[in-house]
Amino acid sequence: MKIKTQKGRSKELIKLRDKALVKRFVHLTEVKRKRVDDTLKILSEKEFYISEQTILNIIRKEYRFKRDCGLEKRQTLIAS
Repeated sequence: MKIKTQKGRSKELIKLRDKALVKRFVHLTEVKRKRVDDTLKILSEKEFYISEQTILNIIRKEYRFKRDCGLEKRQTLIAS
């Protein structure tokens, strides 16, 4: 009998990456006042090495979660 093992990246590591990515996005756009397109390029090419579209999807997912839980205090920067 074969035991099925999980392939790919750990779900816990993905959650940690996503949290770090959103924190960096907020820091670059809100604290450093970088433009969103410049921030996406930095995060994609220099920090997380994933596509800009994937970064946008992660940010949207995080903002939706916060909105649905009533945790969001300000307007989102990225439209759904």
